[in-house]
Amino acid sequence: MYGSNAGNGLQWYVDLRSELAFSELHDITVVHASELSRRKSLLEHDITELNYDVIYFCANQDYDEAIVGNALASYVNKGGILVLTGPCNFNHLLTLKGNMEPLIPIRRAPQTHSQRTVDQVNTEEYAPIFKTLKSAVIHSMHIQVASMTREDSRCFRIATDTNRGILAAVHLHGKGMIIHINVCATSFQRNQPGGHAGGGLFGAPYPAYCANAKKLVLNAIEFALTTDVLKPKSGLKRKHCLISSDTDNIRFIRIKLADSMYVGTDADTAMKCGEVISAMVEGDRQADEYYVKIPCTKCAQSLAYFLKTASLPASCIRPGSFLSLLQAADYLQSDRLMDAIREYFMLVKNAEKVSKCDVDFNHEKLPFSTLKTIMPPFQSFLNVTGSPWKRVFMRWGNVK
Repeated sequence: MYGSNAGNGLQWYVDLRSELAFSELHDITVVHASELSRRKSLLEHDITELNYDVIYFCANQDYDEAIVGNALASYVNKGGILVLTGPCNFNHLLTLKGNMEPLIPIRRAPQTHSQRTVDQVNTEEYAPIFKTLKSAVIHSMHIQVASMTREDSRCFRIATDTNRGILAAVHLHGKGMIIHINVCATSFQRNQPGGHAGGGLFGAPYPAYCANAKKLVLNAIEFALTTDVLKPKSGLKRKHCLISSDTDNIRFIRIKLADSMYVGTDADTAMKCGEVISAMVEGDRQADEYYVKIPCTKCAQSLAYFLKTASLPASCIRPGSFLSLLQAADYLQSDRLMDAIREYFMLVKNAEKVSKCDVDFNHEKLPFSTLKTIMPPFQSFLNVTGSPWKRVFMRWGNVK
C-alpha cells in the first residue's frame, strides 16, 4: 500500500511487481493510499479478514489515518503480519492512528537522509531480515534519533547501526506481528525508464535509490512470508503430557524415517497414526525400532509431530512440503493424517499457499483422483470469475 507525495511517490516504496523473486511466486495486490478510505470492502473484508498473508505499508498521504489504522490493527490482532517502512511515522506526513497508533514500534519523530552502517542484530530469530547486510552501508530517509514507543518481551528493537540508532523493530500483538523497518527504499533508479529517484530527498547529498535499503525491505517481506515466529501461538506450543499410574506399562519406541532420521514416540500413540505402523507394532511387540520408508522426507518435520501426538494442527503443515505429507498419509493408510490434511487444504488461503510454494503441486505429481478428494466440488467454482479455488486448480493443471 503506497501513496505519492508531491509527484514523487516512486521514491517511497519498493515496487514488488518489478522484483521477479516476488512477482513470480506470490500474488501481489497494489493499493494506492487514496483507495484505502474509499473502498469499504477492502478495509472491512480483504484486510480485516486476513485475505493477505503480508501487508507492506508505505503510504504517506491521501488516506484517513484513523479508519485505515483501525483496519490494520484488526488485521494484526487476528494474525496478520504488517511490514512498515518510512515514511510511516515521519513527523510531517500522515501516519496510522486509531487502534494502530500505540502499536507502531518506533516513535514518530522528524526524519533525515543520511548514511548509516548496519552493526548489531540483536536476535537470531529475526537475523534473516539482515541477510547479506552485515556491516552494509545504507543511504536512506529514516526517522532521526529513533526511539521505541515501549520495550518489553513483545515489543523490541531487532537491529541497530554503529551509532546505536534503531534500524528495525518488532511488535508482537494479538496473534500477529508488526515489523517496522526504519528506512525509505525504492526500486527506481535514475537510469531506469521513467525513474524519478536519482537525486537526494529534501536536498540531501545522497541518492534516494539505495540497493541495501531495498534489500532490507525485500528481506523483511520475505521473512514475513516464511517465518515460523507466530506458529507457537496457533499450535506448536501445545503441551502433550503422557501421565501414567504405577500399573501402566508405557512402551517407548523409535520410528526410522530415513538414515539418521528417527522419531521417538510410544507404541500406543504410534498405532493411532495409521494401519501400516499399527500392523508393524502389533506384528513385533518386542522391537524398539521400526522402519517406515515414507515416499519423500520433505514432510519429515510435520510427520514427526504427528507421530509423537497422533494429531497435526494446521500450524505444523508446511505449504512447500504439502504433497510429500499427502503421500505419507496415503502410504501410512492414516485416516487421521488425511483428515488433518484435508481440513488444512479446504481453507482456500492455505490451498493458494500450497499451489504457489510446493513445486510438486501439479497434475503430473498429484493425480486428479486425489486432488478432487481434498477440494470443494469443481462445479462450485469453475465458472466463477476470480475464484481463488479456480486459481488453485489452474496452477495444478499448469494453465496460464
